[in-house]
Amino acid sequence: MSAWCRASRYLVVLAVTSLVACGESPTLQPETASVAIVGAQLIDGTGAAPVADSVVVIRDGRIHAAGPRATTAIPAGAEILDGAGKTVIPGLVDTHNHYPGDLAAVERQLRT
Repeated sequence: MSAWCRASRYLVVLAVTSLVACGESPTLQPETASVAIVGAQLIDGTGAAPVADSVVVIRDGRIHAAGPRATTAIPAGAEILDGAGKTVIPGLVDTHNHYPGDLAAVERQLRT
C-alpha cells in the first residue's frame, strides 16, 4: 500500500486530489503517528493564493500545521510523503440528500 493511501486516513478535514483508491486499512495509528505531506500545492479554502510548495503536518489524527515549506516545521520522526504534482484542498461535503423515512433514522444516518 502506498504512503499516500496510508495518509488518507489522517486527512480529517482535507481531501487530496490525484489519489488512487486505498484498499486495505492503513497500518499507522492516527493517535500516535505524525505525517508530513511535503511539496504539494495547498489551497486552504480561505481565499488566499495557493501555496505552491507546502507542508501539511498531521499529528494525533488532526492537522497540526500547514503552510509554505520554508516556514513550516516538520516534526522529528514524522513520515514524509512526497506531494509533488498533487494538490491538497479543504474537505468536501456533499449536502445533496433525500431523507425518506422517520426523522430518527435520518438523524442516525447523519451522525454516522
